[in-house]
Amino acid sequence: MNGTVKLSLFAGFLFLSAGCFSDVGDVYYCNIKQASETAMEHSQPITFNDNAFTFKRNESNIFFGSKGVLSNREYPSTDSINDNTEFFIGGDKTTARVVYKDGVFLFSTLSFNANSITSIVANCEVF
Repeated sequence: MNGTVKLSLFAGFLFLSAGCFSDVGDVYYCNIKQASETAMEHSQPITFNDNAFTFKRNESNIFFGSKGVLSNREYPSTDSINDNTEFFIGGDKTTARVVYKDGVFLFSTLSFNANSITSIVANCEVF
C-alpha cells in the first residue's frame, strides 16, 4: 500500500471515529419526545410551543441555549463515563438532574412549591 492510500484510510478512520462520540465543547441539538408532570393531585403530559432545544457541555458545566424549554439554564456536570458509550450526568444538588447517554437526553426536576416532578425525554444529535 502506498503512502497516499494509507494516509487516506487513516484520515477516513479519524473522520468516522469523530462522529461516534461528541467531545467537550460540542453543541447538542435535541427534540423532545415525551414530557410530563406528576403531582399529588394529577399526572399529565406537557406540551411545549417548541420541542427543540440545544445545549453545550464543557468539562464542568452543561449550558442550555437561549431557546426552548430549558432556555438559559446551566447545571454542573458531575460525571462523564466512557465505557464505549457517550454518557454524562449533571444537575444541581437538590432538585434537577440531567443525564445523557448515546443520543438520549433525560431531565427531571422537583418542585417543592408545586409538589410535583417534571420529566423530559429527548433525542439529541451533535453536528
